[in-house]
Amino acid sequence: GQERMPLAEQDLQTAKEQEHIAQVRFNIGDIPETELSSAHIQVEKREKEKEEIAKELKLARISLNSLLGRPVETEFVAEGKLDIPKLNGDIELLIKSAEQHPSIKAMELERERTLKELSLAKGRRFPPLTLSLIYERDVRENLFGGSVGFPLPIFDRKQDEIMDASAREKVLSAEIKGQKLDVSDRGWSALTLLNSAQRSMELTGSAVALAEKNLKLAKRGYELGEKGMADVIEAQDKLLELKKTYLETLFDYNEAFITIERYSSLK
Repeated sequence: GQERMPLAEQDLQTAKEQEHIAQVRFNIGDIPETELSSAHIQVEKREKEKEEIAKELKLARISLNSLLGRPVETEFVAEGKLDIPKLNGDIELLIKSAEQHPSIKAMELERERTLKELSLAKGRRFPPLTLSLIYERDVRENLFGGSVGFPLPIFDRKQDEIMDASAREKVLSAEIKGQKLDVSDRGWSALTLLNSAQRSMELTGSAVALAEKNLKLAKRGYELGEKGMADVIEAQDKLLELKKTYLETLFDYNEAFITIERYSSLK
């Protein structure tokens, strides 16, 4: 929003300058009233665009103040510049290593705990046996023997525990697989958007430079009476649209960079 506001102010100032020139030319009878009206409309259009940006900027500040736990009416200016940060490291390799993602690590730990529960439940399927020795002596001989005991019920094989742990393990395995795919997809999507935005900024930057030159020529031609107001408005609209596109693409680049940076933090 802060980057867009100076553009809106600049475009409004340009529109007012053209309005003034149109008024002078109309007063001397050099242009028809319709052309002067077009200049007035252009100023009104730029003023509305500036008001919309100011409204969006205000809402963004209120939202940020709320997140920071400050009074929503607190005024502030975001420092720094919306630039093009550079990636460090082998991002593609990081994306391929999706199992290092914190959410997946947490699920893996839960699955390991479930596997241990399953192993313990299987180990308790049969009740523990108790052995005892028997010794008796009478006048003629010594008698030795033994007995085996086990707790009742003998058919309690922990089937409920085994089935529950086994089911949870299968569900977790499926969720981990799905999470890995989701994390990887989001990583590749962000990298694709980043590369696309970077290329778009390069092309748009060149187009902006050309559009600025065309607007200067159109304004000069209008002052000399060689071009009409429609030519100036068209050139100004084209330049504004390209500048907006550049800022939107720059925003997309930074948003994708933040997503990828989450992978970088896993190194």
